[in-house]
Amino acid sequence: MQGIFYILLSGLFFAVVKTTIKFLPNMSVWQLICFRSLVSFVLAYAWVKHKGGNIFGNDRKTLLLRGVFGFLGLSAYFYTILKLPLAIAVTLQYLSPIFTTLFSRLFLGERFARTLPFCWLVSIAGVVLLQWKGEGLAGGIVWDPLIALGLLGAMFSGMAYTMVRKLRSTDSSTVIVMYFPMVALPLSLPGTIIEWVTPSSFEWMLLLIIGLFTHLAQLSLTRAFSLGTSAKISVFFYFGSVYAYLIGTFFLKEVISTQALFGLALILTGIILGLVFQNKFERRQVFRN
Repeated sequence: MQGIFYILLSGLFFAVVKTTIKFLPNMSVWQLICFRSLVSFVLAYAWVKHKGGNIFGNDRKTLLLRGVFGFLGLSAYFYTILKLPLAIAVTLQYLSPIFTTLFSRLFLGERFARTLPFCWLVSIAGVVLLQWKGEGLAGGIVWDPLIALGLLGAMFSGMAYTMVRKLRSTDSSTVIVMYFPMVALPLSLPGTIIEWVTPSSFEWMLLLIIGLFTHLAQLSLTRAFSLGTSAKISVFFYFGSVYAYLIGTFFLKEVISTQALFGLALILTGIILGLVFQNKFERRQVFRN
């Protein structure tokens, strides 16, 4: 039960971050990432030094790739949060486990359940439904570049998570966490300088909240998986989309159509079913071995 508590707490912290970004519409994506990374870097660096770890790690090539892919995924994600309804942007990001599974199969040789492609189709149907305009067959697909960007961000995040899975055997979690802000800071700095917007006192506070709550979310996420098995904990991560919908509806006054809600539900259904089937598959593999 403690593991479930921490995963729900993590989702709440992430929801605070996503909501706070909505109150910074004049801030560039680069500036948001730069300040988010700066706060996270300071906190992570202090933690790594406290543990006596080497901040540069062992498998530096993979660590660098994890940082670059994470930066690309976060850049796309933050931009869609600024431009799309919160629940839609968050749910698109939740497609990243599909890409993680595919990339892990391609690059790490990990096997997955045969039922997973069906689950992916359910999620893809939800994405298509988000884009369907008009009534019945008289409507049509109007592809919004922002949706495409959200999918691309999920793909980059999936690759970043694949790198994390590979790094488990070579580097500590503290070093892996450290590498993202260490890479994201210099990559986001040029865009921050070019598109600099001087924050007000209130905006400085919001930027600090984004960095702090991101760090708290990561700590809670790590704590959750240390207290329970992935099979019991993972599904609850997707409760974050419920937080996003509630916050977007009641605090940001966003209006999402019934059709969009059904699309969101399909995406989440496909992801959750995929997690359940994959967990069962992995348990059978362990039993056979």
